[in-house]
Order: sequence, then structure tokens, then C-alpha cells
Amino acid sequence: MKEPPLSPCADLVRRGDPDRFLSALTAPEPVRERLFALYAFNLELARIPAVVSEPMLGLIRLQWWRETVAMIFEEDRVRSHEVVGPLAETIRAAALPRAPFDRLLDARARDAESDWPADRAALDAYLADTGGALLDLAARALSSEPGPTADAGYAFAAAAWLRAKPVLPKAHPRDAPEARALATDALAALARARAADAPKPARPAYRAGWTAEATLRAALAPDYEPAEGPLTPSPFRRRAGLLWRAATGRW
Repeated sequence: MKEPPLSPCADLVRRGDPDRFLSALTAPEPVRERLFALYAFNLELARIPAVVSEPMLGLIRLQWWRETVAMIFEEDRVRSHEVVGPLAETIRAAALPRAPFDRLLDARARDAESDWPADRAALDAYLADTGGALLDLAARALSSEPGPTADAGYAFAAAAWLRAKPVLPKAHPRDAPEARALATDALAALARARAADAPKPARPAYRAGWTAEATLRAALAPDYEPAEGPLTPSPFRRRAGLLWRAATGRW
């Protein structure tokens, strides 16, 4: 029997953020599209620097998304766009708060700055406001109790940042000791999140970071170089890890 076609949001996430796409498939089907809508929104913001020719155009595009979110929350109006409609439906169905959206938008305004973040404090704030805010929204889309999204989201974002470091040569961390310090702190945050645990309904949202621990531990290796990026498990091992988590109810 032929599989039903993916929704526009799901297809966008499948192509642009495959790890989150696969993790979203572990959510119950009735709420799966909520995750796809949020991840598609995040992807639209994250890819702005790559699709504009100059920073000012990126800020204009980001402002369009600010206005779009404001219209949903303040006017109950929905612009015609393949991501905006499902996003508005998700916000309404899950009664999502506006604050995490504003945090995410504010943080993404810094993406156009090639030499930012210049120090660890700025990077920590960015990771909290991107990874933390997105995980908070995703968890709330599935559960009234989101769980330890701040610590887990920070750890997930730190792992993603280290994977992206080879294409961010001017940004912090600039050397292996700084990168190892970030990885160490992120692993501690991940341990705190796991000790607190996530409510069972919210766990599919947490599985979006199922490769984070392996990435962070790879950054602690003696021969790790930020310019090359941490080693990551093979696609087979990564998928097997996700399947194991889904089968056992873990994240």
C-alpha cells in the first residue's frame, strides 16, 4: 500500500533537518504534525542567512516572521504560507505561549554576524534562546508539562553548534580547550535533564537531540579539532539509537 504523501511542513523538515524529522516520527500520529510545524518554522529562521545575499535582507525576512507571529497571537490572523497555517493551528491547539517564539526570533537576529558570538557568555545565551526555546515549544505541543527543556535544549544546541563549527571559523569556541569546556558543560546540563526526566508524552520532542551526547563526548577526545568538527556515529548507528529510544520509551 502506498504511503500517504508528506505534508509541506514534514517534507521541508525531512529535507532540511533529517534528525528532527526522524525523531518526530516517534510521536503519536495525531500530534506529529505539531512537531513538523514547529521544526519547519525553526528551519525557516535558521536558513535565512544562507538564502539572502546581504545581512539587511536577512533582517527584513526575519521581521516578516516577527510580524507573522504577532499577527497569530494578537490578531488571530494567518498569512498565506505553507508553514504559517500549520504553525497557527499548532499554537491554537496546544495553547502555546508567545515568549519562546520571541526568544527564538531575537536570537536568530544574530545569525547574520559572522564573528558572533565573540565569547562564551554570548554563546551560552544564544544556545539557550535557540535550542531551549525550540524544545520548550515542541514539548509543550505534546504535553502540558514540558519537563527540563532549558538544560536539555541547551545541550542539544551545543552539540549542533559544535557540528557546525567548521563553517563558523570566527565564532566562539576558537580552540579545542574552549570547545571541550563547552562540551563538558553541555554534558552536565544533559545529565541534569536526564535526572529530572521528561514526562512521557513530551519525550518525542526530546528525541530530537538523540545524537547530542555522542557529539559532545566526541568533542572531548584528545585529538579533537574544532575546525574539523567532532566525529559523529554512522547513519546506521544513529538510526539504531533512535529506534532503541523509541522502543524503550527513552530519549
